[in-house]
Amino acid sequence: MNTNIVKPTVPLNLSPLPPQRAINRFAACQSFITLFVALLASLITVSVSAQTNPQPSFLTNGLVAYYPFNGNANDASGNGRHGTQLLGNFITNRFGNSASAFEIPAGNSGWNWGVDSGISDNFSDSVTLALWFKTLEGGILITHGTAGYIDPYISVSNDQLFFRASAPENGLDYRDISITDGKWHSVVATISGTTDHLYFDGRLVATGNNPTPASSGTWKLGPASSGYDDVRIYNRALSSNEVAQLYAYESQPQSAWIVVQISPTFQNPVWTSV
Repeated sequence: MNTNIVKPTVPLNLSPLPPQRAINRFAACQSFITLFVALLASLITVSVSAQTNPQPSFLTNGLVAYYPFNGNANDASGNGRHGTQLLGNFITNRFGNSASAFEIPAGNSGWNWGVDSGISDNFSDSVTLALWFKTLEGGILITHGTAGYIDPYISVSNDQLFFRASAPENGLDYRDISITDGKWHSVVATISGTTDHLYFDGRLVATGNNPTPASSGTWKLGPASSGYDDVRIYNRALSSNEVAQLYAYESQPQSAWIVVQISPTFQNPVWTSV
């Protein structure tokens, strides 16, 4: 018996589809995708919005004025306490954004203020002064006084940070080699009754008791030759925890990002018998 099986040989046609048939299939696929996308779009709602880093809610509590110096000396708190630029110019801030900080140029002498807020109330019972600065020299950063009586004020000199609420007290001082290193630093000073606190880069560095200030000027920046940014004035004393949160918040750029929200626009189907 012959057990050999002869397999038929059928040639396989592996030639590509004719161009027209390939085009037709591609067009059909494209039409299906278009139909699917249209159907999906009819079933959902897409909303796009831009958001920035969320601001801690406490930052607006008691905020009298806020000067971010975005090309001007306007108050961004919404209270309309716009400042008057007396000298200086706008510079790149600590995040590399141009015209987003203020500077009193080197060599400024005498009582030449940079910005006058026009705010005469010194909030003597409770106040917070918060700002960013960078300097290689020193001098008064912010004061409520005049050329003859400058208390209360914050100043820097020879690697020393100093805050005095009222004369003749000695005030609070903190020494650190980085204070006048020409880099951006945060300083916060608070008055609560007769208790004063001084913070440097978010850390409590000095505390003491001083008489309630009784100045009669307006809040002004300078005359220290320095960079200034994100100046805040509060009519209350921020807590140590709030100062730390403020430092953390302002240490990062307030960049915006895109938020995409997708939500269905149809209700759950209701099945009925037929």
